[in-house]
Amino acid sequence: MHGGMLVPASVSVCCAVGAPRAQRVQGVIVGVAMLLAMADGIAASPVLPAIVWAALLVLLAISTSAISSVGQRRHPVAGVTKMTTHRALALILTASLIVAGCTGPTASTAAGAHHHGVGGEAFALVLVVATTLYVGYSAVAIWRGVRARNRARDYRSHDRQRHRLSLGAIDIAAMAASTSVMAIMVTLPS
Repeated sequence: MHGGMLVPASVSVCCAVGAPRAQRVQGVIVGVAMLLAMADGIAASPVLPAIVWAALLVLLAISTSAISSVGQRRHPVAGVTKMTTHRALALILTASLIVAGCTGPTASTAAGAHHHGVGGEAFALVLVVATTLYVGYSAVAIWRGVRARNRARDYRSHDRQRHRLSLGAIDIAAMAASTSVMAIMVTLPS
C-alpha cells in the first residue's frame, strides 16, 4: 500500500516538471511537499510530527492559491485555475489524512484489532466522503482535459500543447490515486 501511495505521488512530481511554465514551479513544490509528507508519515521515525506536516500543507495550499489568483488576474493562462484548485484540494486532503493517520487509539484497537489511527467512525466517514468527492472532481477534470486535448487535435494544434494537456491529466490522476490509497490506508483496519 505504501508504494501505491508514493509511486503516484512521484509520477505527479514528474508531470509537474513537464507542465507549462505558468504551472511548473507550483506543481513541483506542491508535489514534492506531498511526497515528503507522505514518505515521512510512513517512516519508522518521522522527521516532523504529523501536525507540523499538516500545517505546512495547509499553508502551502493557501499560499499557492493566493499567488496563483494574483498571477491569473495579471496574466490569465488557461488551465492554471483548475490545476491550482486541484492541488490545493489535494494538499488539504493529504493534511487531513496525515493527521488522521497519527491520532490516538480507537475503540477497534482496544478490542485487539489494529487500526491505522482514525480517531472515530464519524471522522473516518468524513475522510471517505472527502476522498470520494476529490476523486470525482479529479475525474471531471481529467474528462475536461481529454476533451480539450481532442479539440486541440481537431484544430491541428501544436503537439507540445496536446502533450502538456496529457501531462495535466496524468498529474491529476496520479494525485487522485495517491490520496485515494492514503485514504484507504488510514480509514480501513489492517
